[in-house]
Amino acid sequence: MNIWWIQRNIRLADNKTLTAALQEGNGLLPVFILDRKIYENISTISTKDKFLISALNHFDKALQQLGSRLILRVGNPVDEIIKLAGEVDAKKVYTDADVHPALIRQYNQLGEKIELNFGEQPCIFPFSAVKQKNGKPYQVFTPFSRAWKALPINLQLFQSPDYLPSVPDIFSVTLPVLSHLDTFPAEEFQAARKLKSFMDGPIYTYSDSRNMLCKDGTSFLSPYFRWGLLSKRQALHAAFDAKLNTDDFISMSNCDSWINEIIWNDFFQAIMHFFPEVLDGPFRNSMQNLEWSDSAIGLQAWKDGLTGYPVVDAGMRQLRNTGWMHNRARMITSSFLVKHLLINWQKGERWFYDLLIDGDPALNNGNWQWAAGTGTDSVPYFRIFNPILQGKKYDPHGMYIRRWIPELSDVPDRFIHTPWLMTSVEQKSCHVQIGNHYPLPIVDHNAARLRALSVLSRR
Repeated sequence: MNIWWIQRNIRLADNKTLTAALQEGNGLLPVFILDRKIYENISTISTKDKFLISALNHFDKALQQLGSRLILRVGNPVDEIIKLAGEVDAKKVYTDADVHPALIRQYNQLGEKIELNFGEQPCIFPFSAVKQKNGKPYQVFTPFSRAWKALPINLQLFQSPDYLPSVPDIFSVTLPVLSHLDTFPAEEFQAARKLKSFMDGPIYTYSDSRNMLCKDGTSFLSPYFRWGLLSKRQALHAAFDAKLNTDDFISMSNCDSWINEIIWNDFFQAIMHFFPEVLDGPFRNSMQNLEWSDSAIGLQAWKDGLTGYPVVDAGMRQLRNTGWMHNRARMITSSFLVKHLLINWQKGERWFYDLLIDGDPALNNGNWQWAAGTGTDSVPYFRIFNPILQGKKYDPHGMYIRRWIPELSDVPDRFIHTPWLMTSVEQKSCHVQIGNHYPLPIVDHNAARLRALSVLSRR
């Protein structure tokens, strides 16, 4: 019997690891090893972990419909898989490759004890295929993207099995059935449904709509990519079909813009593969010794959505309440933490990773290093988002702000991004007292900008 160690590709369709594991015909044991911290705190877990638990429960049902079931164990993956191999006399393990150093160490440990085979890879192309002519890895996205696009691509999808071998009668942990996540139902068919819905129209206006906080202009597929309820191959296959189905140049360009997001995913995976040290600090050596603020008050205000800047606070409250945040809001909130508050980007990286349903280590790290100006292909240190102007541009009528900050629901459009400018009479008419019901700005934008330029220019 072969063990199918499921990690982040929780699906039946287009699963290279599953296909490879079935080819030998020796039986198959689907296994997921749950982190003990999640299991022991199941009643208080984050939305991120609720998504995972829900996905596993639905996946188990899908496996049962094919004659199998999911074996769930808790603890150290290497120890648990070796125990399982002994219980069912398994000789081989099939799993997904990953770029995280901790997982690579587990692979090495496991490979010393049992034959380990990899199916799904983190990227569309092997890491060795997208390199410079001198053999070195790319450190800038644009040339990486050109090289990626120049390669012949095979998007043949792997078929879902019609049935699966039965599983021995062995112990499996039972997970609770958690409440349904309305925005992100954690089922494979829901991922496919969302993909189709996006390809049926929104992809053709993606470039303009994706930044508007008040619109559903993004695909909402990132959690499904993170946990593999949807593969990159499936997404690219659909995107290329969408591009072929239109004769409009702008629509085709919008398809290309969305495809670029998948290439960014591959880029950041490649960065972590070749430069795993980015998990521990800045990619750029010149940014190692920045004078960060240790303001616990500032950090907590940012986490709680109480900075006094409505567009920043709306994003942070969306994150806390849903486990997801609009991409433009991620850019605004991360810039604010690093440049307005001068707080180490790694603290923000950790907070996002803990809460985001789509919290992928490589992408999260890459995006935060981009925002902080410490990464491989980063925003310049002197580019500092003005949260007032960002709000006016991407949420002009305050619809996003009012959704997540009910204290400001009656504030008129002309003050929604600067509520502290209202007179006491105007505040009273809007049923809000700034400084009481909603905070005054924690920092002055102009002063914070000058301070950031002074500190970051000394890097």
